[in-house]
Amino acid sequence: MKIAVVGAGAMGALFAARMAAGGLAVTLVDIDPVRIAQIAADGLRASVAGEALCSHVPCVAPDALDGGQDLIVLFTKFAALRPALAQACHALAPDGIVAVLANGLDAAGQLDGLVPAERLVIGVTDVAADLRNGIAHSDGSGVVKLGMADPASSARPCGRVAAWLERAGFAVTQQADIRTAVWEKVAFNAGFNALATLADACVRDLDNEPGRRIVGSVLDEVAAVAKIAGVPFDLGSVRARVDAAFALQGGHRPSMAQDRRAGRRTEIEAINGAVAACAQRLGMAAPINLTLTDLVLLTGG
Repeated sequence: MKIAVVGAGAMGALFAARMAAGGLAVTLVDIDPVRIAQIAADGLRASVAGEALCSHVPCVAPDALDGGQDLIVLFTKFAALRPALAQACHALAPDGIVAVLANGLDAAGQLDGLVPAERLVIGVTDVAADLRNGIAHSDGSGVVKLGMADPASSARPCGRVAAWLERAGFAVTQQADIRTAVWEKVAFNAGFNALATLADACVRDLDNEPGRRIVGSVLDEVAAVAKIAGVPFDLGSVRARVDAAFALQGGHRPSMAQDRRAGRRTEIEAINGAVAACAQRLGMAAPINLTLTDLVLLTGG
């Protein structure tokens, strides 16, 4: 059994390190030669709830990935999903599975034609990670939710991915309809990411009256769009996750804020922007998400 994790950033490195610690045969894939060289020299390093993990996981460019991969997991930015899989899919076994754990709506649409829907697993997670000095740091909390891109297809691939992640120590649940989990994760990200990017803030910096008011307004608006889109949405559950993030992940800097600090383009258009675009298609307005999108784009994209 062979697993390739595409994207050696904070989340990809964390998941690959925990998979290796769980005895799984994993290879990291990245396009950054500096990151590849760093992992080759220092090993793949992570810190999970204060426990140091270090393993000599291979890290290679996409064209150097060995064939026969039973699972390819994509941990790239939303806009990079399609090119990342296009570069790596040569190594996928004939019955291999692709799993996507990325921010944004409609990851399956990004991969249309590259992998059959019956072998595509969509996942979301509230596991948080930061990459500092080449080390992926996580408090170890969070759950991974998985579902088939095509809910009508066999759930067996989803079950296989869940078993591998559980072996790596992750808490995993399988969803009959992953759309709810995707929309709820987008709401969570929409609430925190744009605001943290604009304020150059960690989660704890938003734990005040104006911060909570803005985050709450974003959640309400995403829930309203999801309802019109016909997606079941548990607003109370998302609010509880926001409260948990304030309580447990105060030092975490949301991924878009990390991107802004690193000079990378953010995923604002795949998160708040995607909500606003969906609202427009449905004939309704999402002014809060649209305004946050415009502000992030105006201040650097």
